[in-house]
Amino acid sequence: MLEDVLRGKLEAIIEEIVNVKVVSIHCDISTKTGEYLMVFVMEKDVESLFKE
Repeated sequence: MLEDVLRGKLEAIIEEIVNVKVVSIHCDISTKTGEYLMVFVMEKDVESLFKE
C-alpha cells in the first residue's frame, strides 16, 4: 500500500506539523464505500496542544 512506501515521509510531515513523535500508523479501507482511514498514534495528547 502507499502508506508502506511513504510511511517515513508521512511520519516526518506529521511530526513537523504538530511537533510530537508518531508512535504508529493504522490504516483501513471500507470494502463497501471505499473510504480510506488513517489513524496516527502519537507520543502524547496532540489535541491538548491546540486548546487555548
